[in-house]
Amino acid sequence: MSNSSTQTASASDDLQVDDGGAEERRLHMQAYNLWTSLNDGGSLPSSKELLTHPDCTFADNSVIIELDDELLGAVTSIGANLPSSSAKLPLSVEKVPRRSLVSRLTDHILEPVANRAPVGFEAEFVDEREMDISYRTIALPCSSDGVLIDAVVGVISFKSNGPAAITEEDEELSSPIRKKASAGKAKKPLSLTEKVKEKIIDLSNSGDLINQILSYHPKEKREQRREEIMNYKDKLKECMAIDGAIAVALFDYESGMPIATEQGGGKSLDLEVAAAGNTNVLRAKYATMKELGIDEPIEDILITLGTQIHMIRPASSESGQGLIVYLALDKAKSNLGMARMKLRQIEKGLEV
Repeated sequence: MSNSSTQTASASDDLQVDDGGAEERRLHMQAYNLWTSLNDGGSLPSSKELLTHPDCTFADNSVIIELDDELLGAVTSIGANLPSSSAKLPLSVEKVPRRSLVSRLTDHILEPVANRAPVGFEAEFVDEREMDISYRTIALPCSSDGVLIDAVVGVISFKSNGPAAITEEDEELSSPIRKKASAGKAKKPLSLTEKVKEKIIDLSNSGDLINQILSYHPKEKREQRREEIMNYKDKLKECMAIDGAIAVALFDYESGMPIATEQGGGKSLDLEVAAAGNTNVLRAKYATMKELGIDEPIEDILITLGTQIHMIRPASSESGQGLIVYLALDKAKSNLGMARMKLRQIEKGLEV
């Protein structure tokens, strides 16, 4: 493993060793499940709601990063089980030591913002003590008003694998000549936006994702996003007024993630699973149509079960491209023809 030639700071805390891989996974699954249970109809939980919930078992392994209107972040809380838990807070993301455990999270903070969904990652790195560290992290987007993301909660588990093995290349980089050469004027650090651009380009080479992230920056854009989501919720309430409606979800075709959801008081469906599964159904149908040489839009897909009817309808308007409506109906209480007509009318008012 290569070592950084510049150390910005040293942590004074001793690393706590976590030996249980199964326990690590359980911790992150608990965090994900609690976040999902609090994500009511697409309304995001706040960091306080998440970490003070009676079912929260991961507060001591958590980091809170609060975001301002320009998405510039500051670490405001570090759990007791994590290194640097005694650090002076708040701490700007720009000043988080580059070879610290917390920096593993701050490098990824805008990914859950862009996706409005949890993002998990795991890897190894060599910390400022030259220790080989394995870690697993899940980053959870949070909102104080349910719509605008103003914080990211990271849940981190880790273990120390002992001193890092030093290669010949590492020895060369650590030589006195190298140290002297690197002891000059430090390069100007990248801004958070530049870091995110660099990171996302490296991860996905996707300009669309970069633009999606950066579109959250101006406050007016964030307010516009709030209005869009409230419009979506109004549209889904109209869908729930259709006779026999059980649940409805609006999701993004590219990511398969739900944007907004609504359910009735009776039967409950896991709409995140439904969104991901129905995305795969649509993709499979589009692929089949391509092989058959059929170049026509899909109006809707109907799946008839013993007691339910599931409707999948891509938005047909130019302004709604990429949005998919999924509606589950009680077969005994619904009129299919009327439901299709009403869903078509509602869908035409959707805009990205």
